[in-house]
Amino acid sequence: AALAAGPAGILDAAIAGRGAHGFSTVEVSSSPWGEVAVMERDGQRAFFRAGVLEAWDSAPEAAEQLALVPLALASPERVVYAGSSPDGAEMSAAWPGVRSVAVVAPEGSDWIEESRATEVRHGDARSFISSLDADADLIIVSSPMPLTLAGNRLLTREFFGECRSALAPGGILAFSLPLGENRLAPLQAGIAASIAAASPFRTSLVVPLGGALFLMGDSLPEAGSVGEAVILPEGYEPVMLDSMSLSWHLSPDALRRYMEPICEAQARHNADLDPVAFRMLMSGWGVYGGGAAAPAVLRALAAAGALALLSAVLLRRPAATALTLAPGIAGTGLEVLCLLVVQSVLGTAWVMVGAVTACFMGGFAAGSASAGACRRGVRPPAVLLAAALPPAAASGAMLMYSSGMLGGAPLAAICLVCTALSGAAAGAGFTAAAGAAGEARMAGTAGLCELGALAGSAAACVALPMLLLPALGAALSGIVLFALVLAFVPAGLARRGCSPSVRV
Repeated sequence: AALAAGPAGILDAAIAGRGAHGFSTVEVSSSPWGEVAVMERDGQRAFFRAGVLEAWDSAPEAAEQLALVPLALASPERVVYAGSSPDGAEMSAAWPGVRSVAVVAPEGSDWIEESRATEVRHGDARSFISSLDADADLIIVSSPMPLTLAGNRLLTREFFGECRSALAPGGILAFSLPLGENRLAPLQAGIAASIAAASPFRTSLVVPLGGALFLMGDSLPEAGSVGEAVILPEGYEPVMLDSMSLSWHLSPDALRRYMEPICEAQARHNADLDPVAFRMLMSGWGVYGGGAAAPAVLRALAAAGALALLSAVLLRRPAATALTLAPGIAGTGLEVLCLLVVQSVLGTAWVMVGAVTACFMGGFAAGSASAGACRRGVRPPAVLLAAALPPAAASGAMLMYSSGMLGGAPLAAICLVCTALSGAAAGAGFTAAAGAAGEARMAGTAGLCELGALAGSAAACVALPMLLLPALGAALSGIVLFALVLAFVPAGLARRGCSPSVRV
């Protein structure tokens, strides 16, 4: 029944239909970038991806707030529009002087075909923009709030660098976020600051227009003269913004007041492997919900530590405990890092979760079988060193990616291979631990070893996303995993009650 309902989309449609109250039609489909849902009510269609609202049709006022100012500043001939709103693509195509509009829209947003765009593609906006040859005069990105890692990757330092390479000299990148329009709360100012700080362009402006309108370019006018540089073409029929309203939104005083909290906010650069904006938005759920994450994290880590201690006391074999706990920390921690990489760099979500898990469990099975077949036995220190090396290798690849020496696809491939190798070390460690503890003819040996492995996995699942990644980023978090596993090597050298070379 599951095989019949899953691939056919029956289950997805049923779940979406129950959750989408008040909509006349609901269409659900899958894509590498998350589940796509198109819902219609009273003739208006809304486009959701991974549960996040990305666009709606029709919304000419939102399209005008996003596209009017950058179109007037750039006076473009070729426009690249990344999004699923036909109004934005239509406005770009109708602008005087524009010769071509290339639209890249997510899968499922078929209504974009109704626009007058010269070229329409469905797929990943980032991959399309990175393939351009520095001939676009204006890139407009209709991006949602970075509520997911796949959404955050359109607001990072790496993506902005790809946009700069795709733009012709004097080109402009524009995108908008639904932050405060008249004033910014501290959290909103921090999000805007982390995104603006990631810009490689000479000038970055944040304009209070339909929320926060970001303008990035090497030839943008100064903030005080933006209003003078925006000249509407003759015969333009405004939806909401005319010359008078624009002069108010773009006045030097309005821009200065809006930029002040952004300039005062302290935030790191938003990057693929250090998604600051995504984490700040996630922290907002706890702030506005009245909850605090720190006590819950500490309680979870204390529970994992108690499980590890219980396993160590009952096994009475330091080497057996180290062989399960340390690979559990390294393996699960590396899985978390690998999921961060494939979602932040490639944008894929659901499919790659299965690939990461398959790599780890496949390696686990191979490592366990190899350890069991080894005639000379398994040396615990060697297993622990083998568990420590994959996080270090993945961290090196992440550092190369952040410095521009490695592409996104090779980085994802390296992380998947490291995940498989980490699984092999965990499998060998589990088998060796069972053999070491089994020398004492203890009952329940496998269960006690599994208890230690689960304790390490639980600690990594909590500590990495909640503590290490926010403080250090992905690459340095992998180095911390490497150091933690190395700290267990002395326990692996302990010979209390078992031989230094364990045979299973």
